[in-house]
Amino acid sequence: MKWFIKAVFHNYANFKGRARRKEYWMFYLFYFLFLVLATIADSVIYDLNVEDINDPEVFYPLQTIFMLAMIIPCISLGARRLHDIGKSGWQQLLLLIPLIGSILVLIFTLRDSDYQENKYGPSPKSITTSKDVASLKGSVDGIAESHQYSAPDQTNMFCGKCGKKNSRDNKFCTQCGQTFAS
Repeated sequence: MKWFIKAVFHNYANFKGRARRKEYWMFYLFYFLFLVLATIADSVIYDLNVEDINDPEVFYPLQTIFMLAMIIPCISLGARRLHDIGKSGWQQLLLLIPLIGSILVLIFTLRDSDYQENKYGPSPKSITTSKDVASLKGSVDGIAESHQYSAPDQTNMFCGKCGKKNSRDNKFCTQCGQTFAS
């Protein structure tokens, strides 16, 4: 539910940045649930039968209002989701191509995030940004020096770019290839 609220209220028309796969699919889960609830409410309020669902002359006002209110969040979230895998948000226009476009956009939205920063911003999956890593390292070193009797883990270190645990013997990160300072 928090992903739906975040997309609708905090990022209503935000086309910049990146959105994780989880944010995208959780939004659409609740979008579908609310759409079903709006359809049920229309059926109850306007006394529609099950046979009326496929009738093109039947109008569902609550469902229509909900869908119209969600057009901009759906498009902006789709753009941020495509940004997360390094694609332009304009590639949503592929949906206008029957069948093939829908399959391509579905494949794009199912792909995992780029762990590295791309031209659309830092990865939402990263634990810390590269600016925070330097200050974090300084504070950790200060704590280690203050605890002279503690034995910190001397065999492993974490990459400042992607956060992956690496052996101190490595010259490069095994995940992203970042060079380690000696």
